[in-house]
Amino acid sequence: MSLRLPHSLTSALVLALCACAFGAWSVRADDGHSAPAEHVPDASSQTAHDGHAHTPVPSDESGHPGEHPESPDDHGGDHGGIDYNAAPLPGSAPGMGTLFVFSLILFGGFVLAARTLLWTPLIDALDQREARVNQAYAEAEAVKAQAEQLLAQHEARMAEVHEQVHGIVAQARKEAEQEKARIVAEAEGHARELRERTIAEICSARDDAMSQLNQSLDSEVAKAVEQLVGHPV
Repeated sequence: MSLRLPHSLTSALVLALCACAFGAWSVRADDGHSAPAEHVPDASSQTAHDGHAHTPVPSDESGHPGEHPESPDDHGGDHGGIDYNAAPLPGSAPGMGTLFVFSLILFGGFVLAARTLLWTPLIDALDQREARVNQAYAEAEAVKAQAEQLLAQHEARMAEVHEQVHGIVAQARKEAEQEKARIVAEAEGHARELRERTIAEICSARDDAMSQLNQSLDSEVAKAVEQLVGHPV
């Protein structure tokens, strides 16, 4: 964000303010200089001056005109012949235009000096501050982008780990089911074999018992017949 005003707007504002200020000052200065010029000697002083200028000078004995008598008002020799009480000559007092031009030139020099000594260093300082702020903002944005990238990588890694864990759990569950089915099938096979073997053993024992029973029965029957008949059959 720049704090710098446009040069055209700044120059216009400064020139407008200074023109108003120096215009008012010029008018006041012009009034002060023109006040003494309006002093016009009155008729009595003019008459006295004329009478003094035309006073006849007495001559000496030889008929030559003598020296002017000294008077308290005759100070021309002491001031180089300048009458400070006389009105100024026409055009000798500076007018409003002259004062305004002089004030404008003086103000232009002041503006140039202020621009060189004050305005330019101030703008440079503001530009440097703006550059530092922009650099800090850019660094903060870079750190934020890096943090967001790391967060995205972490979330992707966590999702991958979660997927791996889910796969491992599913595989373990599947293997457990398979092992359970194998154990059950194996147990059922062992039980079937045991049952069949037990049945076979029972059948074999029954057959043996029946064979022994038949042999014993035949022997007993033969003995009984022999006893009844009296001789072996």
